[in-house]
Amino acid sequence: MKRHNVKWQVSLANGETLFEDKGDFCEVDGQPSPWQKLLFYLAKNKTYITSLSLYTDSNQRFNLPSAGKSPKFKAFIEAPKPLGFQCFRKMGIDFNKGPDGKVRPDEGGDLFTVAQAEYADCFMEIWVDENSPKNCWGLIIKK
Repeated sequence: MKRHNVKWQVSLANGETLFEDKGDFCEVDGQPSPWQKLLFYLAKNKTYITSLSLYTDSNQRFNLPSAGKSPKFKAFIEAPKPLGFQCFRKMGIDFNKGPDGKVRPDEGGDLFTVAQAEYADCFMEIWVDENSPKNCWGLIIKK
């Protein structure tokens, strides 16, 4: 059963590349989430994430800067390296005033898959809309 349109891909310090919804990292009812399975895998194999990106089955890709030793683009070689990575999902709901002037949430809401890179003084996030993956936003959040 397909649960998400936007999924994570990680590269690890040991040279592996792992994907959400592939191999041991599929979502199964009653089991830890694919991201939690990844965290267990990292601890068991004494390795860590060097890059995190989000992708869709239609080959859209959303990349965070790499913590690897040889990033693909020269601009990233000299850029600060992330200290760590996270991936999670968040709901977004707009609030509007109703006819009576009271603030109410809109119907529904949007689900986002979020990739986060941690730096010493901030977090860099990429938010991709699960229902319309062509919509993507970036945030810098100061600690």
